[in-house]
Amino acid sequence: MTTTTRDTRTAAQAYDENAALITAALNHLADGLARHKREAHADPKNWGMVGDLSYVADLVQQAARFINGEGE
Repeated sequence: MTTTTRDTRTAAQAYDENAALITAALNHLADGLARHKREAHADPKNWGMVGDLSYVADLVQQAARFINGEGE
């Protein structure tokens, strides 16, 4: 038997919590990007670092298109 926990939050509360999670993730992403950039500049012939950013750019662009209702 499957049981579920009743969510007592309002939709607005759940929305705000998710928005805060996204903001925190974007800040964490910016921190990681700064670190990654320092590492990439220390090893300018490393194309693997370029591949890392290509992958992340695709994910971020996909999220941006989704939240802006593009490509539906």
